[in-house]
Amino acid sequence: MIQGDKSVAVVLFAVLVAGVALGLVAPSASAGEHPYVRITAPPRGSTVSGTVTVEGNAWDVDGEIVKVLVGIDTRDRTLATDTSGNGTWWTWAWTWDTTLFDNGWHHVVAIAYDNSSQAADTAIEVFVHNPEDEAPRVVITAPDDGATVRGIVNITGNASDDHKVVSVKVRIDPDGPVYDAEDTSGNGSWWSWRYAWDSRSVSNGEHVIYAKAVDDHGHVGWDSIHVKVNNEGGNTPPWVEITAPKQGSTVCGVVVIKGRAGDHDTGDRVERVQVKIDAGEWHLATDTSPDDTWSSWMYTWDATHVDRNWHHVYARSFDGEAYSKVAVLEVLVKCDEHGENHRPEVRIDHPHSGDEVKGALLVHGRAWDPDLGDKVEKVWVRIDEGEWHVAKDITDNASWFIWGWVWDTTRYDNGPHRVCAKAFDGDVYSELSCIEVKVENPDTRPKVHIEHPAEGDTVHGIVLVHGTASDDHGVKLVQVRIDERDWRSAIDLSADHSWRTWAWEWDTRGFENGEHVISARAWDGHQYSEIYKVVVKVANARGGIYSVFIENPPLTAVLALGGTFAGSLGLWRRRFGLLGSLR
Repeated sequence: MIQGDKSVAVVLFAVLVAGVALGLVAPSASAGEHPYVRITAPPRGSTVSGTVTVEGNAWDVDGEIVKVLVGIDTRDRTLATDTSGNGTWWTWAWTWDTTLFDNGWHHVVAIAYDNSSQAADTAIEVFVHNPEDEAPRVVITAPDDGATVRGIVNITGNASDDHKVVSVKVRIDPDGPVYDAEDTSGNGSWWSWRYAWDSRSVSNGEHVIYAKAVDDHGHVGWDSIHVKVNNEGGNTPPWVEITAPKQGSTVCGVVVIKGRAGDHDTGDRVERVQVKIDAGEWHLATDTSPDDTWSSWMYTWDATHVDRNWHHVYARSFDGEAYSKVAVLEVLVKCDEHGENHRPEVRIDHPHSGDEVKGALLVHGRAWDPDLGDKVEKVWVRIDEGEWHVAKDITDNASWFIWGWVWDTTRYDNGPHRVCAKAFDGDVYSELSCIEVKVENPDTRPKVHIEHPAEGDTVHGIVLVHGTASDDHGVKLVQVRIDERDWRSAIDLSADHSWRTWAWEWDTRGFENGEHVISARAWDGHQYSEIYKVVVKVANARGGIYSVFIENPPLTAVLALGGTFAGSLGLWRRRFGLLGSLR
């Protein structure tokens, strides 16, 4: 071999050694060696929630990758998706629904297989943190607990959930049949539901009525009441409902209250309907049915001189033996005397000012418009001076009289926060309704991890120390030091200022060859993380400094001898942009 060939060989050997030491290229392999796989997202040690896309790379130097399987902990592994675009599996992706797993640390495992049936695996650990998902809430509103029933019984109730109720079922007795209730909310929310039960299908005596609500995450909520069935001469109380005005309406002057009434017992009929306002006396309504059955009725209320405020309207029916369950609604008496457009009004009912709150919290309240014929079109909620979020109308008549919004307090610092709501009637906004609450969530220490260099690596020249960091309230700073020297601030490389990825340049030429300790710590504004350490070996050449830049396989390398290291942070960023590991 001539001297020039020897020089070329030395150069190529130096490139390969530098590439492996810096972790920039896939390791070389002999024929028949196993494939390689790595996970690039989410970052090792990060906190995840909701639906997460797990991404990575897979390659094989002497064959072809045929599949990548991914799984969580010891659960089944399922096939990932090849996103390389050329069938190589160089990049792959897999979707993970973290809401199906308990909050806490979990292992994400990826396995790559080549066309020789050889396999390689890798794993990272991440922390799952989803807001605690409560079971849906369900309540049976009729018949009353302990009531005596007969014939066809109208079982009614309400159901709600932080997410979405998808069904309500009714069961008679613990081992009885299960029936599908009917959603009567009018908006698919199951806020109100109903089931007509033929009590003649069971024997006379004591029975239990169960209602089960199921949400879109499979969580179940229950309610139950006891009734006494008597289909041999017993009496079922009649029923009554108010159809006008609607719940939350604004009224003025003489108000006509209308409704319906009836009795499920064969041969029985309603004898009268009574109405009262607030804590006043009961007054007889007028039967407007064509057959004297009280199937429709009305009552005239002179609200001209009552307080301009909220009032309760009550109604009950009587069949000669028993009264019905009392129907009730709220109306606002407020007259528009000048024809001007008044602001809508809004209030926050929960939480209360001064409350301590944590986790996922339902902020809810009421909204209304004092002008006759006008109504609230939307309600917004905001925390402190942040963005406004649209609340949800949880009424059954699109009035926004009752609204709600779920606030994830874990995304906010512990301490006092201001919660405000505003309503809009299509023309003007309401005044702000605000409360002060104190967030008290457990504050865990942040986490930090050094991705490069790895434990035991040999390094030289300028080295990019980089890694990941995470915290339940957000990382504010990452610092790095060598041995016991001063802490130095790293650079946040994340796109969202979360310090999810960070980096710091270390010029090893200022250190003696041999072993050195790289330490990293994260700060969340309140406390530091545990210190993460790796031990590496500095080996700087005495006759010059190497500089290397390597792209994705296939390997391309450039070696510069005798000069300064060309890898500035910008160059490193471009290099990692190609690999996608710091995105």
